[in-house]
Amino acid sequence: MSIGGPCWISQMDQIHLVGIGPEHAQLVAGAGWTPEKYSKTFWEKARLPFSVWPKGCPNVDLLTKKLGPLGPDTPVPITFSSDQIQTLIAGGAGKHSHYFAPFPSCFPVSVKVEK
Repeated sequence: MSIGGPCWISQMDQIHLVGIGPEHAQLVAGAGWTPEKYSKTFWEKARLPFSVWPKGCPNVDLLTKKLGPLGPDTPVPITFSSDQIQTLIAGGAGKHSHYFAPFPSCFPVSVKVEK
């Protein structure tokens, strides 16, 4: 699992970014959703069953400590907490949004850009 690469449990303890295009942001806001609600719902839905994790993943014992016993159908979240999903508005015209997976042991940095 781990976003298509090796199963790095460490990535599950990192910030993951969801960049929502302005048009998607308008749709979400128009439905009455706050950024917090969007991030929490994204986190609740972004899960795969443990059975899809590659065999021989390192540190599965740490995953078990965090989530409890793991059966093939146990849904594994993308992060350990919904607070680790950060949503931002980015991009231009068009209904384009993007999920930015973290690189192991790297953390997002932001800088305010003023016109």
